[in-house]
Amino acid sequence: MRFYYLVIGMTLAIGLEMAVSWLKGRPGYTVKDTATNLVMSFGEAASVVLLGGFVYKFYGLLSELTPFELGTGALAFILCFVVDDFLYYWGHRFSHKIRWMWASHVVHHSSEKFNLTVAIRQPWTAHLSLTFIVSVPLVLAGMDPAIMASINFFTVTYQYSVHTELVPKLGPLEYVLVTPSHHRVHHGSNPRYLDMNYGGTLIFWDKLFGTFVEENDEDPVKFGLVQNIGSHNPFRVAFTVWWDILRDMGKLEGWRHPVMTLFGPPGWSIDGTNKTSRQIKEEWAAEQEQERAAAE
Repeated sequence: MRFYYLVIGMTLAIGLEMAVSWLKGRPGYTVKDTATNLVMSFGEAASVVLLGGFVYKFYGLLSELTPFELGTGALAFILCFVVDDFLYYWGHRFSHKIRWMWASHVVHHSSEKFNLTVAIRQPWTAHLSLTFIVSVPLVLAGMDPAIMASINFFTVTYQYSVHTELVPKLGPLEYVLVTPSHHRVHHGSNPRYLDMNYGGTLIFWDKLFGTFVEENDEDPVKFGLVQNIGSHNPFRVAFTVWWDILRDMGKLEGWRHPVMTLFGPPGWSIDGTNKTSRQIKEEWAAEQEQERAAAE
């Protein structure tokens, strides 16, 4: 029943955002992009139905093996929420730094628009990336399944809400929470914004681990990928990077190439024709420094 109300609320929010975007004359939606987002969402739901049971059985097995129990009180809930958000930060960060995991997560970043339907643009192969493993420490610590379900419901709802261009910066909340402004940065392909602001609900982790950058009005966010897929075909969106990995596996030489092809950063290539986000950011920073020096 809770999921039912969530779907209704999300649908109404999308309708409202569409209406406001239209009234403001902002091209926040296109038919093709929105249709792709919806198809990706349905496919992701199907993958959860088919494979999600194995994940929960895995969690169930671990919970039976652990001798710990965190309880169900308010303190346990707060502790689990904070730790879960911390683990989400690292799982999200790994999804941008390890090509095997990026092959799934790239789907969410592949839209060149940024609206509430992008929040449901999710991969069909998420279980292959093994991101569910990041929750293992909490399961082993004895987190109650009901608390886990409540936290998941809250975080999904909250993260859905930050996928919009219509909400400006939110004053003091910018120091504590992941806001739409922070998450617009995360979806940016500008060198300034690449691989920044990984937080799920709390922005604290990004500031603590050096991955925070503020949205800069002088550098408007360009949504999408460094090299966009250039297609609304759901199968291309879902499998492009997986196909690239398989193609690169046919060019392997020595032991280093297969390791880097699977677990190196996105953008790594055997022949060096592509660039990683780190290389792009370093080149951009060097250009900025040269421009500042020339202006002095």
